[in-house]
Amino acid sequence: MPAFIETQFPIARLSAEAYKERKANNGQTLTRLGKWWGRKPLVLVRASILGMLMPASNDPKKDREIFLKVLTMDDQGTWERCKDFSSSVPWRTEDGPSRSLFDAMSYAERIAYCDRPENVEGPSEAAWVDINEHLGTTASNLSELIEQLGQRTFGHTPRVGDSFCGGGSIPFEAARIGCEAFGSDLNPVAGLLTWASLNLLGGGQAVQEEVMRVQAAVLAAADQQVTEWGIEHNDQGERADAYLYCVEVKPEGCDYFIPLAPSWLIGEKSKVVARWKRVEGSDRLQPEIAVVSDAELKLFKEKKGATVTDSRVMDPFDPSRSWSVEALRGPDGLRRWTNDDVEPRAGDVFQERLYCVRWVKTVIKNGKPKEVRRYAAPDASDLAREAKVLALLRDRFVDWLLIHRTN
Repeated sequence: MPAFIETQFPIARLSAEAYKERKANNGQTLTRLGKWWGRKPLVLVRASILGMLMPASNDPKKDREIFLKVLTMDDQGTWERCKDFSSSVPWRTEDGPSRSLFDAMSYAERIAYCDRPENVEGPSEAAWVDINEHLGTTASNLSELIEQLGQRTFGHTPRVGDSFCGGGSIPFEAARIGCEAFGSDLNPVAGLLTWASLNLLGGGQAVQEEVMRVQAAVLAAADQQVTEWGIEHNDQGERADAYLYCVEVKPEGCDYFIPLAPSWLIGEKSKVVARWKRVEGSDRLQPEIAVVSDAELKLFKEKKGATVTDSRVMDPFDPSRSWSVEALRGPDGLRRWTNDDVEPRAGDVFQERLYCVRWVKTVIKNGKPKEVRRYAAPDASDLAREAKVLALLRDRFVDWLLIHRTN
């Protein structure tokens, strides 16, 4: 007997749910564990697994109806997932919420007012009666259904494996709906994210609360240590929350280092840009952080002042001069970094430099705390703090390497 997914699949409704899940941004279940590229929507994983386990009958229309009921994506399930009954919803009349007006909207319009399928308990008791009758099961929740369908098909609980698990969507959702889940990846970060998905988010409320408690204690201890070192605070009561670095090179025939970037636009909304100016007697350019007009902002968005264009280093003061980035490497290529390198050496082709700091300060405005940000070029005290950070790093770097190798 073929599986449901071999005969049909409700792409339109699944696409709408997957899009809504993606647009939730930080509201997605796994996002808070860490960013991952191409993480699969959980609702799609759930639907795919169910579609592979659920058998197709001789009644395709009924199969689709039951499939949507299990996912709470049928009309009744969508209504039961609805969470917004305010007076401003378009399907409300003088007599109250109108089910007929709700059903008349497109599916994508309806689910804008609903919880996502993954965030509700599942089908109603009435829905389970129809599901069990059609599938010949006795389930009262999704895990029981998955178990019974797996036993019928394989003789055991379904096992789901993902050898390139990435952000962990497939193992996580498979485990959540009752499968035995396995995941691996060549990238250790992916493995860590998947482990966290299964053991932290999947560990229940008590585990999550304990992890959050430990996290809060660690963050508090780290904050206290950083504050005692004095490496993130200035004399104006501000704290740095972002440090912007760039690479710089000194091409042959040029008597100053050129900072490299395809754009020196720092913040589009804040209209903050970086400019560079010569300093007499120095081969290092001086950054100037400024807020510009709309007209100049447009020029910076169009790459005004860019010092890297089409794989060439551009002289910021003489557009007629440029150098190939590849040629800068020299015939022997770049020096390989060693395990104890924490910054470029003096003779390296590519150097690094701090050119902007974003400072944050909390002020009281209209009786409420407000976070105020400003961008500034680093001054002497900032560079001294940076040197202190490097010293602290060097003192501990060898020990960290030893710990890493031991583990």
